[in-house]
Amino acid sequence: GVRPDRSTFALRMQFDTYTLPPAQAVEAAIRAMTRMRQLGLYPTVHHYAALVQAYCKSKDFDAAYATIEDAASDGVLSEPSSRVKLHTILIHAYAREGKPALALKVVQKMLRANIPLDAAAVHALVGAFFGVKAFRLARSLLLELWPMVAPFPEELREASLRTLVAQFKATRDRSR
Repeated sequence: GVRPDRSTFALRMQFDTYTLPPAQAVEAAIRAMTRMRQLGLYPTVHHYAALVQAYCKSKDFDAAYATIEDAASDGVLSEPSSRVKLHTILIHAYAREGKPALALKVVQKMLRANIPLDAAAVHALVGAFFGVKAFRLARSLLLELWPMVAPFPEELREASLRTLVAQFKATRDRSR
């Protein structure tokens, strides 16, 4: 007899995404979104994030991107931080799959759509290239994108990638 609310649906969707096999996670997330709407509850960015994560887990990146577009057309992504959050999930997924070029394409789409990058998105992109041992490209991307997030400390211009990432992470942690 307990009536779920939007928060419990979001928590359940996240739980299912992390615990169920990929195909079942997607099905469970879709069922939850459908049930929410039947109850007159409308999804928030948290629900769409769980669905994007489920699609990414199942490696259906086209559906993940379409879900981001659906969230935008539903008016859920009115805040820039919401748009960045969903795109960052996709960037992380491409990084886990060892596909940094596709992660970079997501960032390029974000910039073309005037979606401002945040530290998490930059860190995810740099990590995608780091993960495939493209260290020079990771370093140059970090140097190029850092000023979009925070002032770049010029004394780090010649620093190693390891030092740059550590300093960027410290900047990111301070901004939270």
